[in-house]
This record gives sequence, structure tokens and C-alpha cells, in this order.
Amino acid sequence: MSKPSAADRLGISRRLLTDSSLRAKTLWALSITMGLFVLTAGAFLINQQQVREARRWTDHTTEVLSLTDELQLQVLKQESNLRGFVATRRDEFLPPYKAAVRHFDTTIGELLEMTTDNAEQQARLHRIVGMMAQWREEIATVEISEIGNRDDKDATALVATGRGKQLTDAIQTQIKQSADAEQALLTIRNQLLSRQLDNIRLLAIASLLAGLLFCALALAVVQRSLATPMRHLTELVARLTAGDLRIEVPHTERGDEVGAIARAIEAFRHASQEVQKREWLKRHLAALSSELSQQRDYESFGNAILAYLCPLTGAGYGVLFRALDEELALSPVGSYGYKERRDQARTLREGLAAECLRSGKPITLDPVPADYLRIASGLGAATPSSVRLWPLRGIERVVGVLELASFAPLGAAGEELLEEATRLTGLAMEALSSAIRTRGLLEETRAQAEELQASEEALRVQQEQLRTANEALGTKNSALEEQGRRLQASEEELRVQTEELRNANETLGDKSRALNEFNDRLLAFQQELESKNRDLEQASRYKSEFLANMSHELRTPLNSLLILAKDLADNGSGNLTAEQVESAQIVHDSGQNLLGLINDILDLSKIEAGRMDVDWEEVALDSIGGNADRSFRRVARDRGLEFSIDIEPGLPARIQSDGTKLNQILTNLIGNALKFTHAGSVRLSIGRPGDDLPTPGELPRERTLALSVSDTGIGIGPEKLARLFQPFEQGDGTTSRRYGGTGLGLSISRALAQMLGGDIVVQSTPGSGSRFTLLLPEDGRAFAGKATAGEATIAVAATAPAAALTPTATVAAPPAAAVPVVAPPAARRGPQIPDDREQLQPGDICILVIEDDGAFARVLAEMTRRKGYRALVATDGESGLELARRYRPSGILLDVDLPVMSGWSVMEQLKGDIATRHIPVHFVTANDEASRGLAMGAVGFLTKPATRESLDVAFQRVLQVGDGERRRVLVVEDDPGARHAIGRLLAGQAIDLVEADTAARGLQLSQERRFDCIVLDLSLPDANGLEFLEQLARRGPVPPVVIYSARELSREEDLRLREYTDSIVIKGAQSPGRLLDEVSLFLHAVRKPSSPTPTAQQPSDLAGRTVLVVDDDMRNVFALSKTLRGHGLKVLVAQDGQKALAQLEQHSDVDWVLMDVMMPGMDGHEATREIRKRPQWRELPVIAVTAKAMKGDREKCLEAGANDYLTKPIDIDKLLSMMRAWQRHV
Repeated sequence: MSKPSAADRLGISRRLLTDSSLRAKTLWALSITMGLFVLTAGAFLINQQQVREARRWTDHTTEVLSLTDELQLQVLKQESNLRGFVATRRDEFLPPYKAAVRHFDTTIGELLEMTTDNAEQQARLHRIVGMMAQWREEIATVEISEIGNRDDKDATALVATGRGKQLTDAIQTQIKQSADAEQALLTIRNQLLSRQLDNIRLLAIASLLAGLLFCALALAVVQRSLATPMRHLTELVARLTAGDLRIEVPHTERGDEVGAIARAIEAFRHASQEVQKREWLKRHLAALSSELSQQRDYESFGNAILAYLCPLTGAGYGVLFRALDEELALSPVGSYGYKERRDQARTLREGLAAECLRSGKPITLDPVPADYLRIASGLGAATPSSVRLWPLRGIERVVGVLELASFAPLGAAGEELLEEATRLTGLAMEALSSAIRTRGLLEETRAQAEELQASEEALRVQQEQLRTANEALGTKNSALEEQGRRLQASEEELRVQTEELRNANETLGDKSRALNEFNDRLLAFQQELESKNRDLEQASRYKSEFLANMSHELRTPLNSLLILAKDLADNGSGNLTAEQVESAQIVHDSGQNLLGLINDILDLSKIEAGRMDVDWEEVALDSIGGNADRSFRRVARDRGLEFSIDIEPGLPARIQSDGTKLNQILTNLIGNALKFTHAGSVRLSIGRPGDDLPTPGELPRERTLALSVSDTGIGIGPEKLARLFQPFEQGDGTTSRRYGGTGLGLSISRALAQMLGGDIVVQSTPGSGSRFTLLLPEDGRAFAGKATAGEATIAVAATAPAAALTPTATVAAPPAAAVPVVAPPAARRGPQIPDDREQLQPGDICILVIEDDGAFARVLAEMTRRKGYRALVATDGESGLELARRYRPSGILLDVDLPVMSGWSVMEQLKGDIATRHIPVHFVTANDEASRGLAMGAVGFLTKPATRESLDVAFQRVLQVGDGERRRVLVVEDDPGARHAIGRLLAGQAIDLVEADTAARGLQLSQERRFDCIVLDLSLPDANGLEFLEQLARRGPVPPVVIYSARELSREEDLRLREYTDSIVIKGAQSPGRLLDEVSLFLHAVRKPSSPTPTAQQPSDLAGRTVLVVDDDMRNVFALSKTLRGHGLKVLVAQDGQKALAQLEQHSDVDWVLMDVMMPGMDGHEATREIRKRPQWRELPVIAVTAKAMKGDREKCLEAGANDYLTKPIDIDKLLSMMRAWQRHV
């Protein structure tokens, strides 16, 4: 069990302080105090015991010293009394001598007993005892005995020898040494005693300080854990009583009295908040009720409630719908923050609002799709995060729907407010409806009363008029009699006038007959004119239909051609030779050229029919020059031409025009200038038109821009200037012409220029060059269409070598790239970083490093050498390309951001050169466009900063070669005889043949090992061949498959099999040879060692998803299915709309539908409409993939329900991007 860390102990201590009660804290303090006292007392007792022991030993040593002194005294007494006895022969010296002997023995015995712990002293005392015994025996006893016998001579002689003196001196020396030793020991023990006494004093001081520190700590703990929190809580209570409910109450997690108080305060705060929230809710409901009661119509009612609720709930958008009485439909009566909806007074019967009305339940839309709704302000617009709809209930039914959208979800208070507000609003709206109906009835009654009153007044007036008329009638009768008399007189006058009129009528009849004849001729002419107009309209319609059909019929086979050619040119399986890949690339490029021709013809037809739209926008002049520089500077340098761009100062920074069409015109003009100029220069000048240039239409010269493209090329003869801008007109139309092109480029360019409000002027001298000038107004929208399209070409003979362009062909712009910078000469002479080019020998493996970072280039070169290879280093793209062509390295490590020539351009050059296209290239760069690099043919893409391990993987990929192993072929066939026959047929190949008699066994074997080819029978005992292929595709990439079966295939079966393979062999007389050819083709493809490196594909983010391809053209189905399956997609196929619906019914996991338009039976438009009718398919992405590319075709597809539109031939990258976009969108 591990010990707790310091942090754990600290956390435990804090919990004890905050979670323990006051009584527990007091007990802890008392326990710690008592513990300190006990420890101090124990320490004192121990020290006192040590002092007592030290003093005992000191006293012991002092007593030993005293006995030593006594012992020395007794030795002296024995010697002096013996000498007195010998000198005087008197017996009174013997008793003191004997007493001294006794005292000596007693003292020496005590010393021996007291020094038992000191071995050195014991030895010294024993020596003293021995010497004393010797002295007594040899000296004292002999002298006493001889003197007692009166033998003075012998006794004197013994004394004279000095032997006794020597023994006593030796004894004294031993005694002195013993005393010195004890004295030293006494000094040590006195020092020990002194230290013990000092320790007692230090302990007393330490105990005092510890007591004081503990008291201070206790006070601090009390201050921190009790006083400070209580003071803080007291301040919070004061703020709470003052009405501040936004406070945060601390210490609620504590388990002591402080925590209990804090929790009580927090409960009080919550209760106060609830009271305040209820008061807020009641206040706003009362204000809303008062506001709604003042409204007299639906619009003011809707605007009033939205104007009140939206700011209060934080909604940025709101709409109030009223339920119509006669049907389940809604009508908007008010809006907030959404003008479009306010302007639409339409009835809704579908959608979420109608569903909310029918169900009577709230609806929440969260999250909101990106294009569903945008809330806008003066600063910008954004999509809300949620949309809510609430039904407005009256007494018996739902009377309306309230819809709100906001950036943040509603809080609890907002939810409660809206719940009560919608209930109140429903009742108020129902009351308003009743009031409006009542007012309507009152108005109708009042109108009827007024009409009745008006009728009565009219009747009275008529009666008065009748009376007046009767009175006037009598007066008129008298007047009539007078008129009768005057009438008789006038009849005679009329007879005369009638005779004159008859003569005039005869003259007028003659003139009328002549006029009728003229009218008949005019009517015949009008009928003829109308007939010609109808013929012209029919011819125009036939032309449009012809172009549409031609577009479809050309694009449909082009689609398959381009997809399959691109697939072959990419050489994804690595089974083609370099020449075969080049041939496929030529086929693809030719198809692209044909597609460009089709697009040019369609553009021209759109312009002539007036169906070409102009997208007006602000176009910066700097961007015009920048685009031209990026597109053509490299081309000009490759052709050895000087290319320059001049922009006159003082011009406006931007003009009003269509940037796309403007770039198309300049691309054509500059491209033609480069094509027809073999030496000299090409210049683009942007400025005001000179006096020698006439401006078209009503363009003022001071508001017109002249974009001139000048060259020093071959020029144009005067005889060709007149028809220069006619369609299909070429500079050299003979069979031996030098320059290619269709002659549509200048026709389209001039038509586009006139659509932009300008025109193109050409000046040229044969042999000296040409200048084409695009004249454009600064505000193209104001002058669009004022230039006459039928004006004659303005041709001015150049007096000097003008620069211009040849009007023969549209030249497509090269891919945009960074403007190349010419490298300094030093960069071309030799490597800036030392490499191994001078040491290269035939057969050496070398790696070319193209990297402008010197430090990183040295690292890569050193890694190359450590791996045993030679290193070549280039610090710019152009010199790297030169080294690659000169030394043909085994591999290339390439950066993207290079001087002189970018890495993309280097890659294009390498792959476009048959001598270098086989060299494996691995990108190592800070750029993150991995998909672009891999699509260009790189074997890998590594993003800086790179680790050593990732660099090792890069080296391994670059230098990886084939291992030459035998190929494996799996035969899935239930007939043993057929398996044996296939084995004998393929016996001449370098293969390992593996057999499986069931589909399950075949799937097991394909999962256990990798096969280079599978020969499959369709009739298996446990599954058919299609089921086998479907299960095999779900487990991973499907190897090349050859179908070898005796069963005739239906069209549906053939269509489904074409999703997986194009190699289907029906057993018959010629089938063995055909089978051998198909299998040999696959085996040759995987074994060919000289095949170019296949294009590495980045792992697709679409892998595992399902796409339904609906197309009646089997070429398109096979090409598109093969390519999509190469990206990891599961492909389903249908030949018409009806079968597409059946496929969708059977497969609920379809993620996209690629829908062709022109199909037998149910076409693509009808099929799309049927799909949109089904609720489960309304959100299914449908992409119209069709060869119909005329104006209006896109709109028809989108109106039918398609999400997007793509024309054939299909650009696979664009299709995949479109699929990804709709995948994320849905």
C-alpha cells in the first residue's frame, strides 16, 4: 500500500478544517496541546535522568581519584615507617607501618572493585599489587627480619643496594598514571554533564517557542476557518437582504457550522429568486395582456406580440401565423427581424408551421441547417442555432402558430414565459377574431341600412323627375308642331343634296375598289412575312435543339472516354508501360480539346441567341494584370519571349464589369499573341484610349479603358482584317497551315466585349506585329449593349510595328502558378550545398533533394548518405529539374514552396517528360495540399515538421521496388472438371493456382491471403457470383475478376456485373482462349516491372458509402462505377427512373443518387420528382449528371428536385467534391 503524498495529506488537512464541527475542532486543539505537554514533560524527564547518570559517574571518578591519592599516601607511609625502623631500630615505627599496610590493602581492594568497568585501570592496579607484594617480600619483610635478628650489616647492605627505592618509585609511577587516567575521565564526564544541562535549557526554550507557535497557529486557523468565512457570509446576507440575488454563496460544500449557515443562505437565495422569477413572469404577462387588449387587427396584434416577446427572449427572428377558419392553413400576420416573410402574404399548408397547427404540439428544430434561415443585422448575418414553434390554443381549437429563432437556447424562465404567453396569446387571438367578426357584421348591417336609405332617396328623386317630365311634355308637343312645319321646307332642300351625293358616291366607289386591291396585296405580304418569321423561329428552335442534342450526343461518349482515359493515364494498378500511359494521356488530352471545342460552339450559339448572362461585379485592375502575369509569364519565358505588363497611372482602382468574361477575352488575346510570335516581345498595356483609336457607340473617351495586347509576331494582312472576327475564320486556312485552332476565339471574344459595353479594335502590319485593343467602359452596366454588334471591324494600318494578336484560335490559359523569379547566375553554376554529384558512379543509387531550406536540405542529404546512397541537392525548382533530367536519380524528395519554379511546376515537368516520369517523387513540405500532390502522381506526401521516423518511411516509399514473387490466382468453381481444365489452361503461367468449390471457401481464402486475379463461376452451390462479389467488396478492395460461366446473362445481370469487372467470358468453343487472354492480361499487368509508378491515392473520406448511378448508357455506367469503386464507394446501378426507384426501395443505405436526364421510359426529371414525393427520400442528395448543357437545362433539373447539376464529360474531382459537399450539407 503506497504512502499518501504531500498533496494528499494537505487535502486531508483542509477537509478536517472545513468538514469538522466546532466541537471536533476544539477536541483536536486540546488533543494537540496535551500531546505537546506530554512530549515536553517526557523530554524533560529523559534529560534529567541523563544528568543524574552523568553526575553519578562524575562522583564515581572523583571517589576513585580520592582513593588513588589515599593509596599513594599509604605507599609513602609504608616506605617512611620502614626507613625509620631501619634507621633507628626502634619498634614504634612498626605499628604505623603495619597500619599503612592494612590501609593500602583495603584501598587497593576498593579501587579494584570500583574500576571493574575499566580494564586498563584494572591492569594497572594489579601491577601495583604485584610490585607492592614484591617490595614487601624482598625489602620490607627481609629488613624487618634481619633487624629483629640483629643482623644490622645485612639490613644496611640491602638498603644500600637501592632495590627498595626502585620498587617504591615504580609503584608511585603506576599510581600517578592511574590518577592521570581518572583525571582525564573526570574531565570528559564533566563536559558530558555540562552538555546535558545545556540540553535541558534548550528544551525549555524550544517548548516555550512551540507553545507560542501553536497558539499563533490556532488563532490563524480559527481566523481562516471561522472568522473570515463568517464575516464573508455576514456581508452576503446584507447584500441578499438588499435585493442582490446574483451573489454566489461560498462554503456550501463544507461540513461544519459555516457550511450549514452557507447552505441556509443559499436556500434563502434560491427561494428569493423563485419569488422574483414569479413576479417577473406575472409582470410581463400582465404587460403583454395589456398590450394585446389594445390591438384591433391581426397585423398590429402580431407585430405587438413579436415586438414584445422577441427582445425579451433574445430571439432574432419571429413570425406569427393565424389559422384560417375554412381550412387547415396558415397566414402570416406579423413578423420580427425577417422582412422577406413580412412581404409574403401567402397561405401556408405545408411545412413545420402547418404541422404544428395540425398536431397542436410544439416543434423544435435544433441544429438548424446552414441554408435554412439567416438572421441579419447592420453588421452581418448568421444562422440561428435553434428554431421553435408553439401552437396558440383558443378555447376549443388551435388558432395560430408562433415561430421564433434565436442564436442561444431559451432558458427556463424564457420557456415558462413563452408557455404562459402562448396560452394568453391564443385566447387573445380568439377574442380578437370574435371582435373582428362582430365589427364586420356591424359594418355590413350599417352598409345595408345606408343602401336602403339611399334607395328610398333615389325613389323620391325619380318621382319628382317624373312629375317634372309630365309638365315638360306639354311644352314639347307645341314645339313639335313648329318643327313639322320647318321639316317640310327642309325636305325639298334634302332632295337636291341627295342628287349631289349620288354623283360623289360613284367617284368614291372607284377609289374604294383600288384601295381594296392594295389591301389584299398588303395582307398577302404580311402573311408571307409571318410565314417567314415562323420559319425563322422554327429554324432557330431547330438550331437550339440541334446544339442541345449535339451537346448530349458528344458529351455522353466523351464522358466514358475521358473517365477511362484518365484512369488509364493515372495507371492506378501499375500495369501499363510508359508508352501505354502516354497514349492514354494523349487520348485524354484530345478529349479535353474536343470538349473545349464543344464549349466554344455552345458559347457562340448562346451569344447569338442572346442567352448569355453577364454577372456584373467590381473588377480590380491590379487583379487583371496579376492574373495575366501568373498565367503567361512562364509560357513566354519557355518560348524565349519577353512578357511585360504596363498599367497607366491615374486609372480607377476598380471597374464595373464581368471578371470571368474579361479574363476569357484577355486569355484569348494574349494566348494568340504568344502563339504567333516567334521572337521579340508581348506586352499588355492598360490605360486610356489614344486619339488613333475610335471608341464604339456612345462611350466617352475619358471614361473608357483600353486594354491593349501588342506583339512582334507575323502580323495580319489587310485582306484578312475584314473577316477577322467572323466565326471559324483562321489566319491560315489552307491544308498546309502552320497554326491550329477553330477560329472561334476572336468571334466569341468580340461578342463578349460588346456584351460588356465595349468592342475590340485591331491594328496590324504583316511581318511587324499586331495590336488588339479591348475598349471597355468604366461602368459597363450603364453602356452594356449600346455598341452595335454588327459594326464593321475597325482596321487601322499600323505605321509602326505594333504588337498584337492573331485571330485564329482560342488558347487556354496554363494553370495558375506563382510568378517565377529568375534565379541569379550563381544558383545555376553549381550546388549551394555540397552533394555527391562528382562521386557518382554507374549503378549508384542516388536521391535528389529539392529543398530551399539549407539546414533541412543538409539533414536530408546526410540521411541519404547514412543509408548508403548518393545525395544530389538543389535549392530551387529549375536547377532541381535540370539535375533530375541529367542524372536520372532513383528518387526525389521535393518541397513545394521553391524559388524560380514551384514544386507543383517541377512535378508537372517531371511527369510530362517521358525520361523522368518513372522517377518516384515524395513531397516533403510545409504545404498541406496532400490530395493535390498525390493526384499528380507522388508516391507520398509528408507535411513539415517531419520526424526522423516519417522521413525513414518516405525514403522507403521512394526506393521500394518489386520483389519478383509468383502471382496467385483464385479459381472459384464448383465443378472439379472445370477447375482441372482451368488449371491445365493456365499451367504455362508463373502462378500459384488456388481452388475453391464454394463461395464461402473463396471468401475465406481471399481474406487469408492476397490474390492477383480471381476466376469466378456464377453458379455456385451456396451463393451466386453476384452475392460473392458483393460480400468480397464489403471486405475490402476487389482484385481483378474474370467471370467464366456457362450461363447466359440477362441485361440486368450484365449491368450489375459490370460494376465489378469488364471481363466476362461465356463458356463455349472459343472461351478457353478468351479466358487465357483475360487472365494473362491481369498477370502481365501486375508482373510488369517497368510500369510507371502508380498514382498514390489518398484514403478517401467517402469510403464505405453507397451511391446509386442511374444511366441507360452502359459505357458511362461501367466507367463511372469503376472510378467510384476505386475511391472505396459501393455502387448500385439502374438503367432508368423506374428501376432507380426500385433500387431505392431495396437499399435504404443509399447516400447519393447520380441521375442522368435522357433515359427511356421514366426520364431523370420525372424520376427526381418521384423521389421527392417520398418523405423518406426528400433529403437524399440527387445530383443531375447529364450531357444536356444548354441554357435552362440546369434550372429544369433543380426545379425537378435535384440538389446540384454536373455536365458530361464528368470531371471526377469535381464530382467527388460535390458529393462531399452534399454529404456535409445533409
